[in-house]
Amino acid sequence: MRIRPKILPLLSILFLFGCQDQDVHTYRIAKEHAEAPSNAAPTGDLAWKIPANWKTLPASGMRLASFAFEGKSGSKADISIVVLPGMAGGDLANVNRWRGQLGLEPLNEASIVAHSQKIKSIAGALLMVDFAGTDPKGEIRGKARMLGAMLSLRDKQWFFKVMGEDPVVTQAKPSFLQFLKSIKPASNS
Repeated sequence: MRIRPKILPLLSILFLFGCQDQDVHTYRIAKEHAEAPSNAAPTGDLAWKIPANWKTLPASGMRLASFAFEGKSGSKADISIVVLPGMAGGDLANVNRWRGQLGLEPLNEASIVAHSQKIKSIAGALLMVDFAGTDPKGEIRGKARMLGAMLSLRDKQWFFKVMGEDPVVTQAKPSFLQFLKSIKPASNS
């Protein structure tokens, strides 16, 4: 294909005006990390000890980390860690979001205390809830149970959750409590 000599100056002008500063965007993409050691969060903010009976799974979507706990019957509980910037809606909104995942009615601010407990870790106090209900999506057979914990740390909100059939989540609870108590700032590793 041959470009006519009269078109070349026109193409040059279009090229110059088409590449103005406002059209140039720079993006920073985080380098993929090699698999993190089993006791450290990939972000470097927190570290923890993963219980021996948890199986590490690939992180996906919003999840920073994923695990599975297999109960005596062979049923599995799903364990997730999610971190969001800021307060991520606050304790009440997040507790009620979790309750909605089990088909339960929302709580008010005053009733959260009766339905939660504080778990102490070196990183700070976590608000933990334990709810049983049904899975509106129908993915969990029978009675469903969820253990959820939240930790506010600097400008982030950390969410730790175990969900599955009631018996397997009940079996996972001691290791989940042990895990929560092991959470500490990564600098204290």
